[in-house]
Amino acid sequence: MPASSSDPHASGAVPCSGRVRAERADTVAIVTSERVRQALVEFVRERDWDQFHTPANLAKSISIEAGELLECFQWGDEGDDARVREELADVMTYCMLLAMRLGVELDEIVVEKLAVTAEKYPVERAKGRSAKYDAL
Repeated sequence: MPASSSDPHASGAVPCSGRVRAERADTVAIVTSERVRQALVEFVRERDWDQFHTPANLAKSISIEAGELLECFQWGDEGDDARVREELADVMTYCMLLAMRLGVELDEIVVEKLAVTAEKYPVERAKGRSAKYDAL
């Protein structure tokens, strides 16, 4: 059953008084949406930036923005909520742009990768453990 609009988890957002905190993964909505995809396409088109969005440039941008996201946690396990949201949005934006450039569906490739990872980390050996699959 979908969360109501008054539910703070309805959008996957978790209010946390300016600090990021861990929350259940199942509170997050869909990975992509047509509304976001269309907004992103229009934003890029208006600026004629598609010419710069080669797979290599987009992959570099993902790494750069991921580094900026990591910087939010450089000196502690809690990051400033507003800054984390901005950097996470940047990472996701470049991931979506790369997926569009490569002609892949993010939802599809995530589910495919989960199936591969599930084989590497069977529940009976991996549950509650952080060891790499070859050390289980």
